[in-house]
Amino acid sequence: MQRISIIIECGLRDGLEGTPTSFSLDNTPYDIDLCSSDMIRFHETVSNWARHARKVKSHPGRYTPSGDLRRPQVIRNWGQRVRTWAKEQGYDITPNGRIGSRIKADYVQATGDRRPVVR
Repeated sequence: MQRISIIIECGLRDGLEGTPTSFSLDNTPYDIDLCSSDMIRFHETVSNWARHARKVKSHPGRYTPSGDLRRPQVIRNWGQRVRTWAKEQGYDITPNGRIGSRIKADYVQATGDRRPVVR
């Protein structure tokens, strides 16, 4: 049986073992592999800035300048109408979470009520 070894090298210094590190800047996520000495420098530098920053909850959704990451109200209302309709039609649907594409398609076909587009 063949064995495979994965060696992670530091992204800044050739030949040194690295540790995967993730960070985000301007809503763009980055990954870099850093050796222990570069990892220490990275954490010290970022910590200096992080002390003055606000923590943000990280989950998918729409970001607004007010910091609201939830879906816009008109889309939440539409989703609630779909759920109510689906329950009345006998579909097995949860009170929250993702609504299946088949249920949404059936709802639009039956009611003509399409999901609002928010930009």
